[in-house]
Amino acid sequence: MTGPRQGKTEVTLPAETVAGLVELLTATDEFLHTACASAGLTGWLRSRGSPSPEHDASTLIDWLSVTALAFRNLTAGHDSAPALPGKIMTAPGLGAALRACAAGLYPAEAGISLLIHHGTFLHRGDFTSQFIHHGTSISDGTTKMAAIDWDAAITALDAGDLPCSGGERRILRLAASLAAGIPVDLQDAVTGLDDRNIRLLLAAIAHAAGRRPSTWENS
Repeated sequence: MTGPRQGKTEVTLPAETVAGLVELLTATDEFLHTACASAGLTGWLRSRGSPSPEHDASTLIDWLSVTALAFRNLTAGHDSAPALPGKIMTAPGLGAALRACAAGLYPAEAGISLLIHHGTFLHRGDFTSQFIHHGTSISDGTTKMAAIDWDAAITALDAGDLPCSGGERRILRLAASLAAGIPVDLQDAVTGLDDRNIRLLLAAIAHAAGRRPSTWENS
C-alpha cells in the first residue's frame, strides 16, 4: 500500500497486513464517531475522514494518532485543546505540522493550504491557542503534526468570539468547508474576495479535486 505522501517515507505492507490494519482502524473509527459525537467533536471526524485501503499505511496511522489525541485532550476536561508542552511553534513550523497531518487527504490539504496562504490565522494567537491540536506522528515518532478544530472555530466565528474582517471571515468559512465539509454560503463567501484570494480559492478547489497546483502563491 502506497500513497501520495510528499516529503515522507512511504510504507509498503503485505496485502493481508493492510486488510487487518484497515479493519482495526475502521472499528476504531466507529468507536470515535460515537464517542466524539457525544463530546461535540464531530468536526474532527469530518476533517480526518475515514480509513480506507486507498490511504497509505502512514496516513492511516497518523489519522488515528491525531484524532485520538484530540479526543483525549477534550475529554480530559479542556474546553479547547491547548498546545501541549514544548509544542509552541512559529507560523512556518505550524504550517508544516498542519500539512503533515492532512497529507494524503486532498480536501484537508486544500483547506489547510488556503488558510496558510491567506497569511493571517497562523499569526493570530487567539486562533492558534484555541483551535489547533498538536501531536507527533506515531509512524515515525518525530514528525510534528497539528490539526484544526474547524467546528469550534466556525462556532466561535458565528458567536462573535473570533473577531475577523470580512475577508478573513470568508476565507475561514471556505477553508472549513473544504477541509471539514462545513456548509458555506458561496454567494456570501465569494462576493467581496479580492483578486489574490480568488486565485487562492481556485487553487484550493483544484487541490481538493486531486489536481494539486504545481505551486501555491507564496505572497
